[in-house]
Amino acid sequence: MANYKSRYTFIEFIQNYSIRIPLIQRDYVQGREYTDEKKLEKRQEFIRLLMDALKDGKVYHVDFIYGSPVQNQKSGTGKFFFIPLDGQQRLTTLFLLHWILISKSTRDESEKIELLSKIGDFSYETRLSSAAFCTKLTSNLITELENGNVKKVISDQPWYSSDWDYDPTICNMLSMLEAMNTMLECKYKSFIDIMLDNALSTDSSITFDLLDMKEYALTDGLYIKMNARGKELTNFEHWKALFIQLLEDNYKDEGLKDIFTDKIEHDWANLFWDYVKDDGTKYPVIDDCFMRYFHYLTNIFYYSYIYPQQGEKKIEYIETVEQIYSVYKIPNCIDILFKSLDFLSVVGRIDSPFFEELFRHGNEKIDDDRIRLFSKGRINLLQRCIITQENEDFDIYEKSLLYAVIRYCTNHCITNVTPELKKYVRVIRNLLINTSQFIQAQVNLISNLRITEFESYNRVIESLISNINVADSLVETITGLGGKNAASIEKKKLGLSERNLICWLEDMPFCRGNISALKYLLNYPSDRIIKTISLFNEATDAEKVRLLIASRYYGMGIGWCSYGYRYFFGKDGRWNVVFTRDAENIGIALKAFADADCSIETYINNNIPTEHGFRYYALKYGEFVRSAGYWQNISDLNSYYYFAVNGEDFDDLDMISLKSYSKSPLLAYHTEPMASIVLWKLIEEDPVTFGNNRLRNCNIYAEKASLTYFKNEKVIFSLKINNRKWQLEQVNNLPEDLQQKYHI
Repeated sequence: MANYKSRYTFIEFIQNYSIRIPLIQRDYVQGREYTDEKKLEKRQEFIRLLMDALKDGKVYHVDFIYGSPVQNQKSGTGKFFFIPLDGQQRLTTLFLLHWILISKSTRDESEKIELLSKIGDFSYETRLSSAAFCTKLTSNLITELENGNVKKVISDQPWYSSDWDYDPTICNMLSMLEAMNTMLECKYKSFIDIMLDNALSTDSSITFDLLDMKEYALTDGLYIKMNARGKELTNFEHWKALFIQLLEDNYKDEGLKDIFTDKIEHDWANLFWDYVKDDGTKYPVIDDCFMRYFHYLTNIFYYSYIYPQQGEKKIEYIETVEQIYSVYKIPNCIDILFKSLDFLSVVGRIDSPFFEELFRHGNEKIDDDRIRLFSKGRINLLQRCIITQENEDFDIYEKSLLYAVIRYCTNHCITNVTPELKKYVRVIRNLLINTSQFIQAQVNLISNLRITEFESYNRVIESLISNINVADSLVETITGLGGKNAASIEKKKLGLSERNLICWLEDMPFCRGNISALKYLLNYPSDRIIKTISLFNEATDAEKVRLLIASRYYGMGIGWCSYGYRYFFGKDGRWNVVFTRDAENIGIALKAFADADCSIETYINNNIPTEHGFRYYALKYGEFVRSAGYWQNISDLNSYYYFAVNGEDFDDLDMISLKSYSKSPLLAYHTEPMASIVLWKLIEEDPVTFGNNRLRNCNIYAEKASLTYFKNEKVIFSLKINNRKWQLEQVNNLPEDLQQKYHI
């Protein structure tokens, strides 16, 4: 197996083997002129997918080619013949695609002839006429394909025999070439050379897997039994045959082959059937669902046990036969695979309450100790894993969480939700979701979980499941998830009283499992904690920001921009940034609010200072903190609560409100917060004069925004605040009464 290659491009394959379609195979039918529109559309779609892959360089894998290499009996030397027992239709289509791309390319004639000879080792043994046609096609250059009718051009060649019109394989080949030519002329004409380059490359976008019967000790009898109805084997049937052979070769004494063949047809099949039986298709099958779960688990095993041992030249998991064999030659992987399927056959059925009893969205009730997922998908993580529409955004966090649940339950033979399971899942959820990194250019915390690091995650999971009570497993030496001292922190939280309250706090959207910012509140009576956090949670972003400012919070420093140093105060979807990275200051601010024991409005009003500085304007006028998102429309409350301050003193009020989290926020619109206060006061007093975007407050680049009044899209006046004073910058046609009133 070590030197065996299973994944090929067509050009690689035909350079290594002479392809011979055997007598037992049916005629080529993929190019048939279907009268059924759906079948015709399916054929056209397959051609389009192949051509798009070559044009765009996107990988398109056409599954398995199943057969045997046979030594050339005449010479006993040279290339081996490859006899495909399944996949001949796809091989023929790939052969025709290469032929037409070569023939229609702009390469010179000598090069085309050479390229045609490279794909010339392709032949049919079903009929002598089919073999002769393939030979003639690759040994004679045809140059009239650009605008001509392919069928007519080829049939008019002097080497073409009229008897071949009665060979269904040849007729269907001609029809496929006609379809390919039409599509190339209509959609891909200018890309033909690019597509040919891609097709001829060993890194071609189009690949397939070779299942060598001899390599895996399979027989043609197995193929004949499975293919008795004359249909091509499905990908799933290929996999089952291959996997059964693996079990037979490596686990014969354990009897795993018999267990597998029984359960794949009964218990395990019933599990996946639940999810497909009502999917709307005429003949639903479990194949795709089962294979998604199989590759999900194999992916985790591969990066836990195989990938870390590969040294510098590491290979990503791409579902090759060698990779699957390498994983399941490890007894522990086979054991977990079987046990996980047995476990899910009990708890994973579509009508099972298991996932609903374990997870939830939101955190409305304090006495509900289910674990908040902090994701938007379904609660049922198995369904997220195996259903196409769900699987697209089934991310590494959810994959890891599902695997952690499976390992704990299979290790302790649990098939129902227990208090111990909830504690364990909450701990692993906290560790997973707080394995994050701060992206300064986005002012955001994003997951730092990577499948390539799963070896370390797996070590943590295996350590935590060693005891049924997770608190007994949490030791300081556990590292690899959750950041510094994460295991110790989780163990300490498990020892706190008021367990339901702690769970409720962890599930707050601004905490996401990390309650370090709430440490000062934990000494208060539970009713005071609940009141404080409930008020904060239910407040608008602007109210939250003003509450913090009332407690003398001056934001989290982010870094410099062209105007000054940036400070972020928090925002929906990003509150966990300040609660995690500025936990100490947030904690002090919330403690002050808890001590006041009042409403947010009262707290803000009671803390408005007498001096007219930053806190005065931020607390007295909501427009000040909302200014970045409040500059065009009074209903636009989507502010960023994000300021750039010029100088060290906020009370100098030399600042702007930013509306972009990027490294260069001044390339986007920004506003002047003091001007926003005046803007909305004027609009409120006189909406006819100042509304409808006549009064504006925004700018881009490093210059501070001004308060500008427009009439008929012409600037009438422009005011800017500098050194805490308003300056009139531009005046055009200002009414005389205003000039006299303000001595302008």
